[in-house]
Amino acid sequence: MMTAFAMTVLGIGSTGCDIPQRPPLAKKSDKPKTVYNDASEDGTGGESLELAGGRIDVGWDTWDAYYVGDRHVGYNHISCEVDQDSDRDDIVYEMDNVLFINQGQARTLQRLRQTSKETNKGRLINFDSSLQVGPVVTRHNGILSGLNGEGSLLQVETLRGSKRTTKTIPWDKTNRGLIAIEQSLRNRPLINKGEMRSMKVLLSGYYDVAIARLKCSGDAYVPMLDGESMRLIEINYEVEKSEGETTYSTLWIDPSGNVRRTYTPGIDLVSYRTDKMTATNLPQSIEQPLWLPVKGKIDQPAKAKRIGYEVSPLPGLIERTPEEDRDYLLDIIAAPRQTIRKVSANRFQVLVSRQQEPERRGFETSDMTPSKFDTAPSGYIDYRDRTVRRFADAAGASKSLSKEEIAIEMTRTVQSLIQKDPTKIGLVKASDVAKLSSANELGRSIFLCAMLRAKGIPSRVALGIKYQPSDQPPSDDPEEPEPPARMIYHPWTLAYVDNQWVPLDVEAGGIAPPDRITLSTATFADKSEYRAFIPFLEAVSRMQVNVLKAQY
Repeated sequence: MMTAFAMTVLGIGSTGCDIPQRPPLAKKSDKPKTVYNDASEDGTGGESLELAGGRIDVGWDTWDAYYVGDRHVGYNHISCEVDQDSDRDDIVYEMDNVLFINQGQARTLQRLRQTSKETNKGRLINFDSSLQVGPVVTRHNGILSGLNGEGSLLQVETLRGSKRTTKTIPWDKTNRGLIAIEQSLRNRPLINKGEMRSMKVLLSGYYDVAIARLKCSGDAYVPMLDGESMRLIEINYEVEKSEGETTYSTLWIDPSGNVRRTYTPGIDLVSYRTDKMTATNLPQSIEQPLWLPVKGKIDQPAKAKRIGYEVSPLPGLIERTPEEDRDYLLDIIAAPRQTIRKVSANRFQVLVSRQQEPERRGFETSDMTPSKFDTAPSGYIDYRDRTVRRFADAAGASKSLSKEEIAIEMTRTVQSLIQKDPTKIGLVKASDVAKLSSANELGRSIFLCAMLRAKGIPSRVALGIKYQPSDQPPSDDPEEPEPPARMIYHPWTLAYVDNQWVPLDVEAGGIAPPDRITLSTATFADKSEYRAFIPFLEAVSRMQVNVLKAQY
C-alpha cells in the first residue's frame, strides 16, 4: 500500500484526475479530541490494542507500482515477518518506498526505507529509517519507552550529517505504528458501505502522531495496470497531521482487505498491486539519484580538452517569479578550471577546461583560496585515522614527485583500491571507507580529500553535474533521433597544489575531464556537511543546460 509519506510528495506535475477529490470525512467541529484505535472486538473502537482477528497475519510481502499518467515513477514494497531474534513472536516490517519526482527538469530520486518492530498485537516497539532525496540522506530512529504502562514516550532521533536532534512524543497505548492501515484492513476488511474507522498512527516520513480516517463507499469497478477493470471496494482515506494539515486519497481493496489500487489526487499518483518484476521495472536506475536532460552532444567526454556550455533558467520560470527576485534565479559560480561569462540576467556561458586556461576577456575566473577548513580534520574527513594515513603514506611515498603528481597518484590509488558501490547512500566517514574498501562516488571523493589533507594538501569536494551519454543503443532507423544524453549528479575532489586548485576525479583516475559543471564546493566542516547541497539542489531545479562546443 502507498504510505502516507508518498501522498505528501511535492513536485510531480498533475496530468488530470480520474475521480473527484473527496470532502473531509468529518467536519472539523465533529472530529473528536480523542480518537480511538481500530482495536476492539466489536469494531467500534476501544482502549485495547488487541485486534479483532487475534494475532496479526505474518509471512507476507507486497509490491506496488507507482504511476503518474502513463509514467512509471516508482514502487513500494512491504514485507512482514516474525522477528527471529525475539522470544515473544515480535513482528518486523520492512518498507521500501521509491519515487522519482520532478524538480524543474531534474528527475530526483526520493527513497524512504523503514524497518519497524512491533508486538504480535500491533504495539510499536521501535523503528529506524533513511530518507534519501537526491544526494541528501536523513536518518531517523525511534524507540518506545514504558511499553506496558500509561504515559509512554516515543523518542525520535534525527541525524543529517553529523547534526543530531531529538524529539519526544507522548505515546498513548491506542496509537498504532507505521503499517497500521495495511494491518487494519488485512485483519478486518472495511466492506460495508458507510462503515467508518479511525485510528491514531505514526506517520511515515514525519514521525509524529496523526489521525487516520477510513470510510467505505461501496463497490466500484476500477481499471487496473493490465487495462482490465476489477470489482473492488472503494475506501476514502484521510490523514490529519497534528498541526491540522489534511491529505486525502482513495483506496480500493478486495474482500480479503488487500489494497489493490490507490489514488492520491494532490500529486495525481496511482499505485497498482503487482509483482516485484513489474513494480521495479523503472525507466531509470535507482542508483542514480538525480539527473536532468541536456541539449547538444559531446562525442568523447573523456578526451575533450575544453567544453563550452550555456546555462539558463527553465522556460517560463522568470515570468512566474516575482519581479524583485528575477535577477537571482541562477548563480553559476566560477570554479577551478571553470570560467563563466554572464550573458544576461540568469544566463551564463560556462567554459570548462582540462588544463588551467589564461584569463579571457569577459570571463570570470575563480578566486577561491584555501581556508583553515581545507586542511582541518572533521567528522567525515577524519584523516588522522591510522588506516587513512597508511593509504596516504603509501600513495605519497615517492620524494621525486611534485605535489600535483602526488595528488594524481592518490587519485589512482583510490580508484584501484576503493571499489565503487552506488548502493551506498549519503555521507560516509573516510575512516569507514578505508575499512570497508568500498563507497559511493561521494565517499570515494571524501576519502581522497582525507588522504590529501593527511599529506598537508588543502582539499575539498566539488558538487556538480556531469555529462552522461545515453545507455540506450542507437536505432537502426536513420530517421529515428539519437537516444538523449543527460547531466547526472556527480561529486569529485579539488586539491590545492603548486598555487592552483586542481580538479581530481576518482572515476577518471586523474585530472577531471571538462565534461562537468561545478555548482558548489564543500569542506565538510562539522555540523554543516549538507549546507553545500542547498545551492546545488536549487540550481538543478531551475536550470537547463546546452552543450555549445567541445574541443579535443
